Amino acid sequence: ENTANSSPLLVSVLSGKGGVGKSVLTLNLAERAASLGVRTLAVDLSMASGDIHLLANASPRFGIESYAAGTHPLSQSVTPLSPSCDLLLRTATGPIGAIESGHDAAAICERLRHDSQKYDLIICDHGSGMSTVATTIALHSDLNLLVIVPELTSIADGYGLFKYLTERDRHVDCRLVINRTKSSTDADYVSGKFAEMTDKFLRVSPRFGGWVPDDPAVGQAVSVQRPLAAVAPNSVVVQQITRISQALCDELSGRRSAVRPNEFSGRG
Repeated sequence: ENTANSSPLLVSVLSGKGGVGKSVLTLNLAERAASLGVRTLAVDLSMASGDIHLLANASPRFGIESYAAGTHPLSQSVTPLSPSCDLLLRTATGPIGAIESGHDAAAICERLRHDSQKYDLIICDHGSGMSTVATTIALHSDLNLLVIVPELTSIADGYGLFKYLTERDRHVDCRLVINRTKSSTDADYVSGKFAEMTDKFLRVSPRFGGWVPDDPAVGQAVSVQRPLAAVAPNSVVVQQITRISQALCDELSGRRSAVRPNEFSGRG
């Protein structure tokens, strides 16, 4: 269980192009991480049209809007998905009024970190593209999952977003996730080409974060508004999302073990 001395790992799920499956990935990464024993909060920060509430078949009375506005605390704004996974969801259409600038976005990151001590992992779903809010939160996140699909426009827009982030912080932690791919071979090919391009023109490349197959189980899970593991627990798509979630859990464990309170004892 998290304590006040161990801040949750803040992860942003991003894409340059819309329609690449970020919301589905966010919900299922959170559900899988929770199944691995990590207390997880998934946050819908897609500013204009968040839809995780639809994917989870939830109709919360309060959510991200009331939390961001400060009218309700986090504990009253979340919706439980499972005993170890909560969702901070959209409850209305239109922009989240209290998050309109980079300053607002940075402030909401700090509030989330402060208010989420009961969680180990926070996964934020963002709208696509290079909005000020999404990129500011990405730059304040511990780790970013940059999602692309094997299509030229998605790859190009993903490159543009990665370029934008690295120009502002060369050490920003981005992991490339290839969604809706045919196989690991195709994912390796796409990620290799992306790395070649970024290394050549930007002199820095994202690490490979994993791949997720194009699987009809995704459409089935969306249609019945349930997590993938409840619909197709033995599918390759669930196996791959579990692997990415396990990597996030390993990252959390590694960061916590690298900094222990007794290492700082006796220092002025």
